[in-house]
Amino acid sequence: MMKRSMPFLLALGALLAGLAASPAQAAPGETQYTQTTDHYKIILTIGPVATMLMPDQAAGAKAGEVMVPMPGMPLPPMSMTDQGQPVNHHLEVAIVNKTSGAVVTDQMPAITIKNDATGATHSLDSVMAMYNVQVGQSDWHYGNNVYLPDGTATITVVANGETATFTGVLIGAGSAMGGGTMTGGPAGGNMGGGSMPATGAPGTALYAALLAAGALALGAGVRLRRATRPVV
Repeated sequence: MMKRSMPFLLALGALLAGLAASPAQAAPGETQYTQTTDHYKIILTIGPVATMLMPDQAAGAKAGEVMVPMPGMPLPPMSMTDQGQPVNHHLEVAIVNKTSGAVVTDQMPAITIKNDATGATHSLDSVMAMYNVQVGQSDWHYGNNVYLPDGTATITVVANGETATFTGVLIGAGSAMGGGTMTGGPAGGNMGGGSMPATGAPGTALYAALLAAGALALGAGVRLRRATRPVV
């Protein structure tokens, strides 16, 4: 029994350690979470405040999010505040068709954020379609610059009647940086003093637990190997 358990524990330890060392891929300063529904893969990304660009400003721009008007839906007024607070994060949601792998460009999602500490819930009223100017329209997603207090949040995304719920989303404080501008648009003007959230890897507690479990499993496997080694 002990000999049969040893390979399993060693393999389990290696697997858990590997999982813990493999966070979701995201750009520096961003955290990313993925959920699936019946027809979609929904990717939630939270990062630093982004520069927002009107479509006619995309040519020649080196960085920023290009806002795209949806048919019959004019671009909402841009704002430097959210819930009466200066925006401090950029929240975006990408919707991918599970069958074709194509990015969905015609389904404006409804996004609701719940503060896990206070229970306060609010819906994002100014969700916009956009894409990263450096990547192009293959990066099509939906979102906006928002205010998110430190802690954890539950974020619900409804796309074409299908719901994805992201629990335990980590929101961290950031170091001040002079980024995040809003250029042109109904509100016009610039927005300075955005912040870079130091959110770290998504699910930090989960990764720590996986690392600990992996170490315990590896240790148990090594001890079993030593215990079953024949004495010469």
